[in-house]
Amino acid sequence: WYYLDSDTTAERLSAIEDEKKLIHQMVQYPEKSLTYNDGGDFSGFLDLAELELLDLSAVPSVADTTYELIDTVPKLKACVDELRCGLGHNDTNMHTTKLSEIAFDMEMHNQGNAVRTCLIQITSNTVQKDYVIDPLAAGVWDAIPSHLGPLFSDPSILKIGHGIGGMDCSSLHRDFGILVVNAFDTCEASSIARQSKGGLNLAALCKHYGLQTWEHYRDLKDRFQTTNWCKRPLSEEALEYGRYDVRYLITLRRLLMRDLIKMDMINSSNGFDKV
Repeated sequence: WYYLDSDTTAERLSAIEDEKKLIHQMVQYPEKSLTYNDGGDFSGFLDLAELELLDLSAVPSVADTTYELIDTVPKLKACVDELRCGLGHNDTNMHTTKLSEIAFDMEMHNQGNAVRTCLIQITSNTVQKDYVIDPLAAGVWDAIPSHLGPLFSDPSILKIGHGIGGMDCSSLHRDFGILVVNAFDTCEASSIARQSKGGLNLAALCKHYGLQTWEHYRDLKDRFQTTNWCKRPLSEEALEYGRYDVRYLITLRRLLMRDLIKMDMINSSNGFDKV
């Protein structure tokens, strides 16, 4: 893939070659690409004893978490800076966490055979904040490839989504030329945990892992999952639904990894057969 706003043919060709090398590296050395950080240290350890006590009640709720609607190019640039470096990253006295995980989701509008990205929701391990990116706002669509592209193609950053193999990854590539490298799909993981052909929908998965407001989330999903996301302005409830789709993904990945490891160790479905 290449950045759509590259100024010259030479820049586009150079970007393509860089991505080819990255893909070849992943094909040949997937275990290195997916589990080692830039310093060569293994970054995939999970503390199972600590995770045994964890559920979604420990995660700051949507209501208790700040968010920002990203509807200008300067806001998009600031959003990426905060995702990479954390809030208050310009404060030299403030410790910043290294960006290692991004949770994302997308809302599309499907009219006939035409599908268009209308919203991108994103958060990361570096911030206690949700970002709702409006690609339909003036200038934002054209700025997305150069600002979000490097994040999604970086193999040292794990991208976490739910059912992203359906439309999310293909829409990022179709609309923005963005390739998602190194991803964890919580829907696919729940399918393996349940030992079934289908994964749980995200509201049901949140219920399984102790989210107290799962019924409210389910009701929002019933209302907005098939809404026309092209319409503006976006209501507060629509934004709330979009934020629910990413708020708990990073912790869900840890919980699913815990249960998949336990499953492998004791050949148990960890209660998913009752869900």
